[in-house]
Amino acid sequence: MTKPLAIPYLRFSSGKQAQGNSYERQHQMIAAWLQLHPDFLLATMRFEDLGISGWNGEHLDYGFGKLIAAIREGYIPAGSVVLVEAIDRIGRLQPIEMIRHLSNILSNGVNIITLDDGIEYTKDSVNGQHLFLLAAKVQQANLFSENLSRRATASWDAKRKQADRGEPVKRRLPIWINPDNTLNQDIAPIVVEIFELYASGFGTRRIQHRIKQRCQEKGISIKISNAGIQHWVSMKLAIGYWNDSPNVHPAVISEELWWRVQKERERRSKGKKLSAPTKHPLAGLVVCGVCGCTYRVKAETGKSKVMHCSRRDELDNRNCSNKKAIPVAVLETVRMMTGLEYIEKAILSTQPSVNTTRLAEIDQKLSALHSQLKSLADTIVSVGALPEIVAKASELKNERESLELEQTILLQQTDTTDIRSIVKAEATLLLDDPLRLNALLQKVGYKISVFPDARITVDDQSFRYAGYERKTDRFKLIDLMVEVGQLIYINKNEREKEARLKAVASTTKDPSPLLVLMKRKNAYISKAENL
Repeated sequence: MTKPLAIPYLRFSSGKQAQGNSYERQHQMIAAWLQLHPDFLLATMRFEDLGISGWNGEHLDYGFGKLIAAIREGYIPAGSVVLVEAIDRIGRLQPIEMIRHLSNILSNGVNIITLDDGIEYTKDSVNGQHLFLLAAKVQQANLFSENLSRRATASWDAKRKQADRGEPVKRRLPIWINPDNTLNQDIAPIVVEIFELYASGFGTRRIQHRIKQRCQEKGISIKISNAGIQHWVSMKLAIGYWNDSPNVHPAVISEELWWRVQKERERRSKGKKLSAPTKHPLAGLVVCGVCGCTYRVKAETGKSKVMHCSRRDELDNRNCSNKKAIPVAVLETVRMMTGLEYIEKAILSTQPSVNTTRLAEIDQKLSALHSQLKSLADTIVSVGALPEIVAKASELKNERESLELEQTILLQQTDTTDIRSIVKAEATLLLDDPLRLNALLQKVGYKISVFPDARITVDDQSFRYAGYERKTDRFKLIDLMVEVGQLIYINKNEREKEARLKAVASTTKDPSPLLVLMKRKNAYISKAENL
């Protein structure tokens, strides 16, 4: 004779319960019941709603909804029992809706056993002595959630009004704020670096990896997850806000940096995903002119590093016809010769400009005006349209419109900066943080394309790799943009190049921008001559 099935259903609604013993307790109660009832067979089907609310009906789309469907379709036969800790685990919906779902289960000949009190609800018992007991439990479960929601909403509203009045608010503090509402001087610089890296184009995983190393170096023990980083950069916590209320706690970053991060978030939501730079600063910037895949660095002992199409590594090189490998030193020179306009865009995205700073100030003021206007609107609803309140609202409305107009104008203007500061910032990044420069260049769309005939292009600029000259130990590159053609000899000495870049980075007030550009060029090129 086939044993009837026992089908467990487990649910809890919050992450805190997951960290506690709710799940384990429900499992133990099910195991204890099965020991006392050996005539039942534990079903292999599992129906669970972990961290899902039973009050708003969300669980009907997940585990509990699947349980109902399995009963309705006959996968769970009549005579089976559903094991739950208590009725409120099945849900805290409106009583009439809860009774309907429970009736559907019982009408199909499947009983419900609540393990907290050992009661078995059947179709017959609910039509008799259990009807009022079940209705009372269903109503009690719903009232509990209704009251809890009402209290939470009232508490939230009270805290928001406190914050708007500038009063201290009891809340969960971010990790960079001490209990006395001051900045933690050990953690604050790390948070600033997280925002700077994000604004530069780094992904959250790469930020997490770098910050982990930084914390180990400084002996700081904090846990930072990808989700945590996403939360920080999307909320105004870092500039002192609690919800829409400003100045609730000290800002850990500037308004300008916050603005840059929001622009980067907007770009990521609309743009193509960037390649993650690994150990080499050209990763993700060089692509194959045939198949469009990225070029990969290849290093062999005793030989210069080269880059080649990554697709040729797959399936015995038959995925792409482009077998041209280009020395890294040549591609770095091409980047130097073609990337200045892109670097200017990239550097401008990391350095505060007058417009950017003002935009950040406007954004903060508009947020404050929004809160003030909302508060005045609530006051008008409560006490009526008193003349002084209406006048104040009109004044704030005019101020908001003026700021919005200024914001629109500034967004349409283009920032410019001195070429010497751009070159200096580029050299500093190349020496201190080349991966950040890589991320910035990817963010502004810089790409080097390599073709099988050794042509190298960036937008409408073209070069051709002309090979290696053994006698002088130099690579050769032809600039095809010059009318007669120009042969460029590339410096292979990395130490010499680094020394010259340091000279560029340490430039203070050079009298001539052309001299700064010449120093930059000389770091890569040892000689150039017309063909």
